[in-house]
Amino acid sequence: MHHLPKTGGVSIRNWLSKHLGMHRGLVHYGVAGELLCMKYRLPFLEQMAHSQLQNVRVVMGHYVNDATADFFPNREIRRIIILREPVRRLISQYNHAMNFWCGMGRPQIDFYQWFETHAVEKYDYKDALRSQGLTPDISFQSQASLGPNYMARFIAHNFGKYDWPALDSHEFAGQINAVLESFWLVGLTEKLADIASAMGHVLNIPADIAHENRGQERKVYLEPSAELVTFIREHNQADCLIYDHWKSKSNA
Repeated sequence: MHHLPKTGGVSIRNWLSKHLGMHRGLVHYGVAGELLCMKYRLPFLEQMAHSQLQNVRVVMGHYVNDATADFFPNREIRRIIILREPVRRLISQYNHAMNFWCGMGRPQIDFYQWFETHAVEKYDYKDALRSQGLTPDISFQSQASLGPNYMARFIAHNFGKYDWPALDSHEFAGQINAVLESFWLVGLTEKLADIASAMGHVLNIPADIAHENRGQERKVYLEPSAELVTFIREHNQADCLIYDHWKSKSNA
């Protein structure tokens, strides 16, 4: 599962962990999984013995990319991703980032400044996390903006397509959709129950997923306005095209 940030992955992770066991049937290849390994001196995914990998049924997290399948030769690979309506996803990302940033006693960053200047080239901070631990700055970096078309860029980077963001929005979205066509499941955040039903059937586990909103008890720094919605949609056209494409397919 290629876990796009702020798309309901925590709900999926907790559900899978309950039935498969964390770092047993489920390997979380992201911050929570890395911290678990460091705390209990468990092997990272790259360090797991063949006998351990044989018992793994799901690998999910922000670190999962095209090459993750190489850890499982001679296994059938079913790729999964969850997409979220771009306006809601981006505002959620910003609010989550500001909780880290302002929680360090730093002044709030304006949304437009965060979107345009607090961007990272790719969503990859694994080496820093492993060497330094979860420092406040690394926490913030994990929620930094990738600039326009976050979802499309995340997918492009995970498949080594760093040149694709240079395409116009329709071409970029078309290339991403072509990649996603090979996925076993492209789900939507608002349909987590359907995702759990499909996965539960294959994994032979109950589809008793609970929606868990990580931001429920956190301060909300930004609410959507007509102006903001217009800005986000104008500056994230590829993301909107991708989401609208898969939403139409899910409703067909």
